[in-house]
Formats: sequence, C-alpha cells, structure tokens
Amino acid sequence: MANNFFHTYYDLLFEKKDYSRETELIFELSEKYGIKSPQKILEIGCGTGNHTKYLLEKNVDLVAIDTDPIMVDLAREKLKNHLRLNLQNIKVEDLAEKDFDLVLAMFNVITYIPTTNELESFMKGVSDRLKSGGVFIFDCWNGIAAIKDPPKTKESEITVNGEKIKVTITPATNFFEQKTKLSYQIADETYLLDQTLWTPLQVLEAAKKASLEIVLSSPLLEPDKQATDKDWKIMFVAKKN
Repeated sequence: MANNFFHTYYDLLFEKKDYSRETELIFELSEKYGIKSPQKILEIGCGTGNHTKYLLEKNVDLVAIDTDPIMVDLAREKLKNHLRLNLQNIKVEDLAEKDFDLVLAMFNVITYIPTTNELESFMKGVSDRLKSGGVFIFDCWNGIAAIKDPPKTKESEITVNGEKIKVTITPATNFFEQKTKLSYQIADETYLLDQTLWTPLQVLEAAKKASLEIVLSSPLLEPDKQATDKDWKIMFVAKKN
C-alpha cells in the first residue's frame, strides 16, 4: 500500500454517508435564513469532492478548499470537467476571494481544529469572506455528548477489487484536553486522526467573536429539532451580522 492509503480508500470508508441529502439540506437552510439562491459558494474542507459534486449540480460558482493537498488532488481528478469549480489547497484565512453568499464546512471540519486560537481564527476567516447577511453552515462532533458517552471501537469491512478488507477504528479520548485520537487500522496500515471535542458553548463563543450569529443548532439532518447533550453530531447555521 502507498503512504496515502487512507486517502485512496476514503470514499469507500464513507460510502454510506448521505452527501446528497446533506447538500439538499444546505440549500434548504440557506433559503430559510435569507439566501434564497446562492450564486457564489465557498466549501471549506472539500475532501475528495463528495459534497462538491452535488453542489455543482446547482449551477453555481464554487470555490472548494482543503488543507490536505492529497485530498485536493483527488477532488481535482474526480471533478476535472467542471468549469465553474475553483479548487485550492489553502486555509480559509489565506483565501483571496471574498463576498460569498454561502459558506459551508461539512463532515466535522472544525472538529479537526486543535486549539481555541485556531478555532477563533477560522471563524474570523469565514466571517471576513462572507458578504453581509451571508450564511455559514457547518457541523461537528458535540463535545458534551462525546465526553459523556466516549466513542467506542468500531469494526467494518470495505471491498476493494472484490476483496474484503477489515477496518478497525480505535479511539483514545483525553477528557481534560478535550481530544480524541482515532486510529484507523486498514489491513496492515494505520492512520491517525486527531479530533477536538468542542462544546457548543465554545463554538458559539468563537462564532460570536467573529460577528457570526448562530441561528440554528440541531442534530445532523434534523433541522426541526433542537440539539441536546445526547446528540453526537450537531449542525449549526450562522449569519454574518
């Protein structure tokens, strides 16, 4: 296996994720909170381009960014025929483009941000690139739920060229540091991912400092419900003041 084996198998690992429904919900929430037909969209943490391809079906101008260069290369290959897509390997704070109607950061993007200062910098980067009244939609782990009910080891299989390969995800959680390290064991290779267990209050405070008002916090894919301490994944909608 190559050193980037996790990236190679990424789409297989998460093939059951409903990227299509999440994308539809993004547009529904955008309209509900004031941006009826977003024409200029920024996607942060695009990964291999699974939300991206559904966003592009809406015939919009899309800038998609990720800090992982291998992910960007995979997305670029997958979506190479889309002329209205601008893919970049960059942090949001360093992005030149501004005045976006809609910004999204799906699939736990902020959970990978390691420190409070970096979370606040990220939120300011988003705010600086949104037009006034623009909408920011994102999701993340709920640190309260993860601390009360820590993640457990999971086993599954992926099929590659007709061969079943065992996947084991082993978590190690440090409550005092609000961190979980996920160890992905895929065949004979191991890949580590660090997660930060941000509490809703920490997310709201970081957004507030960046002049972003949280107008919705719900369980993922359930926007008609209010998130609680038992909901493992929360979707937020914020508006730029």
